[in-house]
Amino acid sequence: MRERRYNGAAGYIDRYEMPLFAVSIGVFFLGCVDACLTLRLLAAGATEVNPLLDALLRADARLFLVVKFVLTAIGLALLVLHKNFTVFYCLNGQTILRIIFAIYLGLVGYEAALLSLSEA
Repeated sequence: MRERRYNGAAGYIDRYEMPLFAVSIGVFFLGCVDACLTLRLLAAGATEVNPLLDALLRADARLFLVVKFVLTAIGLALLVLHKNFTVFYCLNGQTILRIIFAIYLGLVGYEAALLSLSEA
């Protein structure tokens, strides 16, 4: 079976590089950490600003976690699948994944700082 290789044009490929896989797993992991920190912050008196996730939290915390994980996984799968497609004339799926990773890293750091302040 022959594998198709990326030739520089937007298109779908059969194989993905390890750095792309690592960033994707990192984003999913940070999403999980974000969800756990969110629950701890809510227990400490914070409020959820995302109306969809707030409604889910009011219904059931487990439902909140499941929906958050599923939406994150679907988004990641779509970005990985479209890693070579350009949007806004300058960003491809791979670049967007790296930006999301950096944003999540900052968000988790911010939530951890808030949590440490609330426990102090």
